[in-house]
Amino acid sequence: MTYQFVEINGTTIHYEVRGEGTARSSSGTAVTLIHAGIANLTMWDDQMEALSQAYRVLRYDMRGWGESPRPDGDFQHHEDLRALLQYVGIEKTVIIGCSFGGKVALDFTLAYPEMVSAVMLVGAALGGYEWTDEWLAAQDEAVEAAAARGDLAAAAELETQIWFDGPGRTPTQVDPAIRQRAYDLSLQTLMLPEGGGRPLPIEPPAIARLAEIQVPARIIVGQYEVADIQAIAKVLETGLPMAEPITIMRDTAHLPNMERPSLFNNLALDFLEKVAWRATIYAILPHETEARLWLQASEQGFTLSHFPMAGGMWDTEEAAVQRPLQRHFGANVQVLYRAHFQGDKEAQTAESLFVLDNQGVAVTDGRWVSLAELPTIPLAQPAHRPIMTQCLREWETGDISPLRPPWARRGWHKEAAGWIAGQLAQAGHPQTGPLQPVRQWSLSCVLRADTAVGPFYFKTVADLPLFVNEASTVSKLAQLYPRHVATPLAVDRERDWMLLPELKEMVGWSAPLAQRQAFLQQFGQLQVTAVAHVDELLAAGCLDRRLAWLAAQIEPLITAEFVQPYLTADEQAQLQAAIPRLQTLCQELAAFGIPETLVHGDLHGGNVAVQGDDFIYFDWTDACISHPFFDMLNIFMEEDTAVQSQLRDAYLAQWTGFAPLPRLLAAWSLAEVLGAVHHAISYWQIVAHLEPHSRNQLENWLQWWLRRVLMLATNRDK
Repeated sequence: MTYQFVEINGTTIHYEVRGEGTARSSSGTAVTLIHAGIANLTMWDDQMEALSQAYRVLRYDMRGWGESPRPDGDFQHHEDLRALLQYVGIEKTVIIGCSFGGKVALDFTLAYPEMVSAVMLVGAALGGYEWTDEWLAAQDEAVEAAAARGDLAAAAELETQIWFDGPGRTPTQVDPAIRQRAYDLSLQTLMLPEGGGRPLPIEPPAIARLAEIQVPARIIVGQYEVADIQAIAKVLETGLPMAEPITIMRDTAHLPNMERPSLFNNLALDFLEKVAWRATIYAILPHETEARLWLQASEQGFTLSHFPMAGGMWDTEEAAVQRPLQRHFGANVQVLYRAHFQGDKEAQTAESLFVLDNQGVAVTDGRWVSLAELPTIPLAQPAHRPIMTQCLREWETGDISPLRPPWARRGWHKEAAGWIAGQLAQAGHPQTGPLQPVRQWSLSCVLRADTAVGPFYFKTVADLPLFVNEASTVSKLAQLYPRHVATPLAVDRERDWMLLPELKEMVGWSAPLAQRQAFLQQFGQLQVTAVAHVDELLAAGCLDRRLAWLAAQIEPLITAEFVQPYLTADEQAQLQAAIPRLQTLCQELAAFGIPETLVHGDLHGGNVAVQGDDFIYFDWTDACISHPFFDMLNIFMEEDTAVQSQLRDAYLAQWTGFAPLPRLLAAWSLAEVLGAVHHAISYWQIVAHLEPHSRNQLENWLQWWLRRVLMLATNRDK
């Protein structure tokens, strides 16, 4: 570590710069780390090592913390940061700020927006927010009392309990070594000299100016964070125009980067890579009552209305651009679907074109254009002409592809919003704000409705051959397994609509091993009990995808004309040669006598929540009756072989009533191969029944599963 000091703004700032910014995604951008108010720059030790491998990274002690003194005289923390960035030669930066450091990050972004490319806010404070947590106020008084009587050790312990342990955890529930680090940081901060210069707030405060912050924002809070910080996160999520949904880091409190550094670093690196992309968003805006679309005038010709946005392909799904498009046009637009995408990985640029529903937009500096007029209009982007033509033709004739999902059609969102509001009012939970898009893409639409008792989530899914009517299926599953499936507040079976209560605590993709074992064990137990309910589940809408069905689908899958472009000629030949062997494997797996039962179809930590001692399983779109082991992708795809064995054994222990462990392991080996076939069939039927402009969202997975079938079948033959 090469710490340095610099004299700026009448004080001395202690800092470190590391890394050369070798990552392509760091072009022109560095990363700045701003510490929490209970810490100093050393809280970022684990991040400096990880981030500086690819980025130029700056961390520093703010004035009055660590080794940066606070001499007399008024000052502003964001001005210190500007002077430091100028001194080290950083013109533009992504800022990662924790706690008070998050507040400084926001203030700096408001003062110098041209110097910030994105912000990652970790348990952030917020200028102008009025703190209301009575528990926290009482704890702060206890800290001040201990410090006043000179017992800094007691004060540091209280600070550690508040911020590191967090409400709901005891000191014995956290890693003792990391807790000691947090305690030492608190003690060092409490031992700093009192007094010194007066920090001046930015005016007006950030809470009143969040809409001005036009950069991507990732908001992270710990699971055991104090109530006020959780409330601030929600204010930021709602108020920052380019904010992602809040990320909750499990098993952490106020310093998640210290408690779970590997997970935190992955979140940071993912965000840095994401914000390096630059997308241009184009919008096809229809006339409210006529078959015309809006074009703007430009020097190069007429163009669709457009604006820049950070992010690549997955970041420009319909839900992600709803708020930016509403800001661009005013609130009276609804995103329907993405009609075009083109990306350049090398240049990290992307172009997306979205079709909207016009709900009263006022536009100027352009003209409305009809299908008959379009061929004569000079366009700045001629490649957009066929897409415009298709839209205009659909609006004139009403002839829309049957593959288009309902939520991608004009008028649907208004109808759904009315149903949601009515169901919530009938249940005594009237809606308190506008619907918020959670996810909208070719497969599903999820909307959040806020109420005084918390949010409810509306969901509907595409009508695809291997998708269930989820509203009907979930209703039955909740009736059979109320401990493990959330009961919908309301359903409309005919339209496959449902309203679900919020699931507050997610397991997530990076859950600890013990929790992964536990949710797989409970799911295995659920599958065992479901054996007695197979007929009920089939009647409720679960699809029959048992081994006999699978064997019959192998040849149609591999020989389908649709899948051939996803394989080389050699791969096609090898898979076709494997058809008889794969069909025989179905018979061999059936001979083990493990009963076919409920299969979730997409089981992973992202589709599992925690409620007390129970796990709640959701997103049952792919529910079916099949071989239970086909659900264990979470295990089959685990790269750590030691972890994989522990997960497998925990799950298989639920099935020893049907076969001894050696036979279960033999069946497991077969199920890995046939499970890949099962999922390849799923993706074949999904991608083949999407409109061509939507296939790029999922066709890579079809190719991946086909190649995995080939790899596993080849390895088994060897």
